[in-house]
Amino acid sequence: MKQFLLIDGSSLFYRAFYALPSLSYNGVLTGGIVGFINMFLKLFKEHRPSAAAIALDVGKKTFRNEMFADYKGNRNEMPSGLAAQFPMLDKFAAAIGIKTVGVENYEADDIIGTLATQAAAQNFEVIIVTGDRDALQLLDKNIVVTLMKNDKSYKIFDVEAFINEYGFAPELFVDYKGLSGDSSDHFPGIKGIGDKIATALIEQFSTVENVFEHINEVKSKGIRKKLEGNRELALMFKRLATIDRAVPNVEFEPDSFAVKPNMKSAYDFCNRLNLKAIKKQLRALFDDDDLFSDIEPYEEEVLPPYALDLPFVYNLKNIYRDDIELPSNELYDIDLMNYLLEPGSPISLRPSLKEVGVQMLERLRADHLLDLYNTLELPLVKVLADMEERGVFVNVERLDQKSAEMSARLITLEQNIYELAGQRFNINSSKQLAELLFDKLKLEPIKKTKSGFSTNAEVLSELRDQHPVVDAILNYRSVSKLKSTFVDGIKPLIDPKTNRVHTHFNQTVTATGRLSSSDPNLQNIPVRTFEGREIRTLFEAGDGFDCLLSADYSQIELRLLAHMSGDENLIDAFNRGQDIHARTAAEVFGLDIEEVTPELRHKAKAVNFGIIYGLSDYGLSKGLSIHRKEAAEYIEKYFARYPKVKEYLDATIESARSKGYVTTLFGRRRSLPSINDRNYNQRALAERMAMNTPIQGTAADIIKIAMIETEKNLAALKSRMILQVHDELVIEVVDDELEHVKEIVRRSMEGAASLNVKLAVDIAVGKNWSEAK
Repeated sequence: MKQFLLIDGSSLFYRAFYALPSLSYNGVLTGGIVGFINMFLKLFKEHRPSAAAIALDVGKKTFRNEMFADYKGNRNEMPSGLAAQFPMLDKFAAAIGIKTVGVENYEADDIIGTLATQAAAQNFEVIIVTGDRDALQLLDKNIVVTLMKNDKSYKIFDVEAFINEYGFAPELFVDYKGLSGDSSDHFPGIKGIGDKIATALIEQFSTVENVFEHINEVKSKGIRKKLEGNRELALMFKRLATIDRAVPNVEFEPDSFAVKPNMKSAYDFCNRLNLKAIKKQLRALFDDDDLFSDIEPYEEEVLPPYALDLPFVYNLKNIYRDDIELPSNELYDIDLMNYLLEPGSPISLRPSLKEVGVQMLERLRADHLLDLYNTLELPLVKVLADMEERGVFVNVERLDQKSAEMSARLITLEQNIYELAGQRFNINSSKQLAELLFDKLKLEPIKKTKSGFSTNAEVLSELRDQHPVVDAILNYRSVSKLKSTFVDGIKPLIDPKTNRVHTHFNQTVTATGRLSSSDPNLQNIPVRTFEGREIRTLFEAGDGFDCLLSADYSQIELRLLAHMSGDENLIDAFNRGQDIHARTAAEVFGLDIEEVTPELRHKAKAVNFGIIYGLSDYGLSKGLSIHRKEAAEYIEKYFARYPKVKEYLDATIESARSKGYVTTLFGRRRSLPSINDRNYNQRALAERMAMNTPIQGTAADIIKIAMIETEKNLAALKSRMILQVHDELVIEVVDDELEHVKEIVRRSMEGAASLNVKLAVDIAVGKNWSEAK
């Protein structure tokens, strides 16, 4: 018999979307279509049908909603990431020569029922592939159902297999559902009639109609009582469950459903989404040279002509620092290119560096990232190499002094802790600390781990108001960490000849585009604590220089939020040069700006920065130590006064759901594969990243531009740039160049981007880094 493969496209695509991890190529989500195609090709290989069709749901409502308004009312909106991929299904089906069928007001099940019935009558063996058990009612001598659970697990039903599982004939499946209901389609059945009772009733009376005609023969009084008065309801549920096998204008004509692949179109489809494995499967499945006559063998491996002369390196910064002679001014750093394309993903170096580079170059061009690479990231490499080479001078004598001071302070803090605790114990032992806090002092545990109750910083912060020893322990930990990391930890890294430390600036680490530093990590020295400021005093202007100049962008992320959202109130506040936190407090709390107290300004500041990072009312309540309801009111009032901020953030999240990525103003991309995840925590984290990344990433791009401009404009001077920390540049200056350096740095930083609000830079000068901050 000839075979007709009938696929429930909507059902399988949904399962494919959740079966695979979130995949993307060039920022386009592909997990759903890849999973679907893999399922389809596997089925096609097994059955080799002469005819095939993919049935699709069209529209949100069907005739069943007119019968029962709440039909499928429990279904969530299709995730936007899935919806964005659905058009790909039609394109793939067209390329592979498979007809898709969808009819308004009908479900894919009805189309399947109609085509299956007609094909079976024409002596075709019909294989239905679906994830929906409703199709089991269609089982017949010429119709089988492959019930998919996921992309690998499935069960094949024929009439015999169905009877073995359910105990009655397939055509009675709708009667069974009329009594028991269907939770997946959101209709309840008869209250109190579950699967077992419904099965027993169908085995005894066959149809719903017979059950009610012979209701007096039902032995159980309780079941009779549940059935009484519910005949019409059961019949309606039966009709809801019944697949319509006569959908208008749907006809099975073997020739119109014959599989007629166009391999050129199929390969073009695969090339656009980089589906190399799919192309290999197609070649193996349709082993007909005529089908592939228009396709050059291995055409995707052919390199463009310029590839032969393309200069290619890996980790260009190290080459600059090692003073190796370079073959060309136009260089392609594989590591850097990969960072722009797939931040955080390792590079596959199976082909040669040249081949990898050419492929990356093409992708950079396709993703509109080539300009970002050529004008920002590549020029920055030399700047960073020179800054690393220069290093930062450390006052070693003062460093040793500071180490001794901190050791003495730790001893004092230890004694204070022992007095408050009423006993001696190992402060660095989590087990002993937990015993003290939760067993002896009877504080309320907050979080449990495998080894016992947690005593991490987050937990201790929540407990600090319950006993003074907690605050003392947090203080001890802070000083101890600063000493080990930034005092004792820096000493071995200092060049004994120059007393300079040469941090490494990492250009390809963070997902947002920001630089990080290591060996030592100078970006993590706290600036707002006394100890942090004390550690910054250790970094001074070195021999031949007179002072350090610190230039710091003022509230750049809030300025970017104003620009990107277009909110008139925020833009106006910045352009008037107002205190943005005081202005926000006045707006949110309905006051004149002169009436804003320091406490209200502090709350407004927390909201301002919290909004950028997707802070929830819960997070704000913790940060400000206020009730969650009060925090929610602050956020609500904020969005009421700055409505375009809310619109911008919502639109950014929706765009991320659809595209699978977000971009900065300069085109830098960050993929967010979890933006449509079913797990709430994963999805919420991705949503916060979607809100923050365009702002933080744009800030990162701007300071990189500022670094390039500053370095270029300082080239003729002795003064030089030695550090970049977040939004701050540190310059080592000679006195007679100071005013000129100030002018250069301000011009370079404030001119790095043209926005609706002016970029502002705070400049300070001092003998050491702390004074300059």
